[in-house]
Amino acid sequence: MPSVWMGARFTTLARFALTAAGVAVGVTLVLLTLTAVPALQGRDHRAAWHATTAASPATADRALWLASDDHFLGRDLFLVRVAALGPRPPVPPGLERLPAPGEVAVSPALRDLLATTPPEALAARLPGTVTAGIGAAGLAYPEELVAVVGLPPDQLRAAGAAEISGLATTAPGLLVNDALRVILTIGAVGLLTPVVIFIAASARVAAARREQRFAALRLVGATRGQVAAMAATETSLAAFAGVALGWVGYLLARPVVAARVTFDGAHFMAADVRAPAAHQLVVLLGVPLLTVAATVVALRRAQVTPLGVRQRVRTRAPGLWRLTPVALGVAGLATIASTDLANSSTSGIATAQLLIGGTFGSLLLGLVLAGPLLCSLLARLLSRLSRSMPELMAARRIAADPYTTFRAISGVAIAALVTTMFAGTAAGVEANLDRPAPDALRADAVEVLPGTRPAAPLLTAIRADPGVRGTVVARRDPAKPGAIAVPCRDLAAAVNLTCPAPPAPNGLVPRGLEGITRLDPPDERLPVHAIYVVTDGAPLTGERIRSLAPPGVRVSTGRDIVELDHRQLTELEAGLRLAMVFVLLVATASLTVGVAAGLVERRRPFTLLRATGLQLGELRRTILLETALPLVATAVCGIALGLAASAAVASSTGRHWTGPGPAFFLTAVAGLIVTLAVSSTTLPLVKTVTEPTSVRFE
Repeated sequence: MPSVWMGARFTTLARFALTAAGVAVGVTLVLLTLTAVPALQGRDHRAAWHATTAASPATADRALWLASDDHFLGRDLFLVRVAALGPRPPVPPGLERLPAPGEVAVSPALRDLLATTPPEALAARLPGTVTAGIGAAGLAYPEELVAVVGLPPDQLRAAGAAEISGLATTAPGLLVNDALRVILTIGAVGLLTPVVIFIAASARVAAARREQRFAALRLVGATRGQVAAMAATETSLAAFAGVALGWVGYLLARPVVAARVTFDGAHFMAADVRAPAAHQLVVLLGVPLLTVAATVVALRRAQVTPLGVRQRVRTRAPGLWRLTPVALGVAGLATIASTDLANSSTSGIATAQLLIGGTFGSLLLGLVLAGPLLCSLLARLLSRLSRSMPELMAARRIAADPYTTFRAISGVAIAALVTTMFAGTAAGVEANLDRPAPDALRADAVEVLPGTRPAAPLLTAIRADPGVRGTVVARRDPAKPGAIAVPCRDLAAAVNLTCPAPPAPNGLVPRGLEGITRLDPPDERLPVHAIYVVTDGAPLTGERIRSLAPPGVRVSTGRDIVELDHRQLTELEAGLRLAMVFVLLVATASLTVGVAAGLVERRRPFTLLRATGLQLGELRRTILLETALPLVATAVCGIALGLAASAAVASSTGRHWTGPGPAFFLTAVAGLIVTLAVSSTTLPLVKTVTEPTSVRFE
């Protein structure tokens, strides 16, 4: 009897540990996912004072305020010039007082940048001495570039500054963007769905053994309510232990997320990476309820009759109809690649989004539905090719229940599809970064819009810069909307034009060419509309020209767009890596729990097989084959569909497509190997659960 007692004890402890571990991982991931929106809201809240205008609510004496959105080497620079008009002027958050004339307050990141940048490229925009630093309360993110410059009131009035008596406390922010809200919603659903499924699967550890035990209790007189209460109590203990561990994991992961994760090229403040208290409460209470509910539902066979657990029904084989969504997705890819319906500039945004979204959704749904069919076909092939007992046993196990087999690896298959598609898209974007965009400002050019400021002194200063290779002056008659006076050949030196055609209305035209449909002959009598500068291409040349511009003059460089594309590409790649790690973590946990649960479930047949002469190594090989073969097969299918999707999207937009580099595929292979390696850590348990000494009691 000691063997029976030890076996039951091991089963109970294994079920408790696996359920608690599954719940802990799920709770940590859910809580971290719920920090996304609060993190963006915190960034928007601290940056609200940037939107200050004369209409902001009055809270103190008046002050002069002239704000501008500047740039430096592709980074945003918020610059505000101020002058106090009373003893209690509005003071931006993060400062104790408003800078006096000749004083400058800067953010820590801008202070570091000033120390390593030539003065004529950046410090010239901040006349005065740096006397203060802007605290975290006034920064949207840690590396934000912000400067508050104190100037004399007369100088600010001449520059067109507005009088304010208060600071803005709210701003539209990023979350007003409907597209971003949709992306966040889709991302949250896509990330949380496998986590919720994983939590529910963790609650079903050793479900078959539990059903048999509770069916025996029903046989000796236990009621349905008593059986359900015992199951709920048993699972809830492990669930609450997992919730406690998951909450601790969330607290430990928050600073790591703040330090590693970026959005729009910037990190988050550590205080912002926090799930709302109400959401934390819902998760901490809801996950145990979900776990208990999954356990009670799993007992439905034992609830029919005391012997209902013995009524086994053969699993129906997956049908070919499961390939229908994949076929629709492939047809959508063919439509995208062969037509311009997915190009928003020609067919419209709604049509492009509907076609791309519908196609991608069909591929995702098709992969999920076709996964069991693929596992079933793989089992048949393995059965025909098998030459040893472990291969035949693995094939029979997969064929017996392909749905359960695929459910454990579905996260990896979906991750392979999604990450490959976006990685291919990112590689295509990177391959096109150096290709000149039609009608866009050239990478070595600068656009200067003087507005109402005198253009002659500025033009003279620009031409004196050693990095300037030429200037093109575009003039405009206010009485002729849609036309500027400039030779097309001269303008083409700074803008990617195809002369003699004017800029296309749908192109990435510079600000000075927006709405321009005609290029007239030059006329020196007209006022200057824009100055286009051709430089030597050095990054600091454009920044020196930007520093020459007085307040109210808008300066844009072609490098701004290139740097923005590079930043967005880096952001996309970082997001892909994070999503891949996230999904692989869930998949690894699912596989590990699945393998361990399978050992507990099949303790009896494995013990009998070992007692009849099957070697321990053969049992371990069987379990490894059951996991590895479907995992690799479905991952390959996901990668193939992802490559096809990214190629089709690139073709529809007229871009040169190139697949992900070797680093991506090496990462994917390494991820699969790590996933299998972690899940294989449970294989040593085979020896423990199949000790032949307990066979007499089985």
